Amino acid sequence: MNTSQAFIELVRKRTSIRKYSDQSFEAQEFKEILNLFKELETGLFGSKIRYKLISNLDEQAETRFGTYGFISGAQYYIAGAVNQNPMAFIDFGYNTEKLILALTGLNLGTCWLGGTFSRGQFAEEINLQENELLPCITPVGYATESRGLREKLIRFGAKSDTRLPFETLFLNTETNTISDDFIQMLECVRMAPSASNKQPWRLVVTDNQFGFYLKRTAGYGKFTPGNDLQQVDMGIALAHFTGAAEAFGYTFTISNGSNMEILPEMEAVAEVVLSK
Repeated sequence: MNTSQAFIELVRKRTSIRKYSDQSFEAQEFKEILNLFKELETGLFGSKIRYKLISNLDEQAETRFGTYGFISGAQYYIAGAVNQNPMAFIDFGYNTEKLILALTGLNLGTCWLGGTFSRGQFAEEINLQENELLPCITPVGYATESRGLREKLIRFGAKSDTRLPFETLFLNTETNTISDDFIQMLECVRMAPSASNKQPWRLVVTDNQFGFYLKRTAGYGKFTPGNDLQQVDMGIALAHFTGAAEAFGYTFTISNGSNMEILPEMEAVAEVVLSK
């Protein structure tokens, strides 16, 4: 399997795991996870990010950390803190999705949690500072062999296995001739996870330039005040795109959206330029 096919398979393999087995980590797995933390200390736009592996192993393993019933059996969680700045949420989404894809490659299950966890408990565990944000956490471990009824209902309610049409997410692809490589790279973006599966990213493709825009879901932010999960989603989409680009042999440069065309009802986030 070549590099591009391997990345596409990794993207397809990643799924949200909410029910975990009691299989513990080996020493090598602990080492690999901690090494990943070190590799992901700086975000795409320079934000400082730190991660901590938090044990949930004690006499009250199911109740020690609150996830409002969304997660069952997790022995470990990963919490991440990012320094506050205008690109913090995007950088956090980018680096944490890279982490999650790497963990998927280690056959470990994860699940993005942005609004369904006890923030105070995890903030205390990671010793969150006044100048830091704690956007999301994820359990990490081995999935059970089958999904329980509750997990199936959660996935059904969020329409987790559905994606918006290609032409809805990638705005001018119907009128442009796009290479097969680019189509597959865009499909990796389309397969990215997002909060409540809202898929808020929109891309404008011009030759080798890819403009990333955020189309906000009306009223969504009121559920997580001060925690911009849709900017986190944009970071996740960028992680899938740049990861696919590198897998297909491209290099990329990226800039923030300050010089991008203004589009109605959208926020310019970033422009990625590919070369080979």
